[in-house]
Amino acid sequence: MPVRQSYNVGTAASPGRLLTMPAWERGKALGAKLVTVFPKSGASGLPPFPRFTCCSTATGRPRAMIDGETLTNRKRDFLRTMTPALLTDGLRIEGGI
Repeated sequence: MPVRQSYNVGTAASPGRLLTMPAWERGKALGAKLVTVFPKSGASGLPPFPRFTCCSTATGRPRAMIDGETLTNRKRDFLRTMTPALLTDGLRIEGGI
């Protein structure tokens, strides 16, 4: 998969970045995680805004949008639950929890 890309999308008054993380398996799955990071928003109590969009591999049209924080939390919870069993079976998990 391609590495995460980062783009400067803000202004001098409101600096910001857009992070893109595409993922696909040709003909089977297509999606992208997008994260917007505006540091001045954080000072107002607003966190970065991540989301994941799943698209049709036939048409490219969006099929689902998933809140990125929810997705990250579910992945973390899955790995915490399954890591001992996976390690017992001799599998190695890259990237940690």
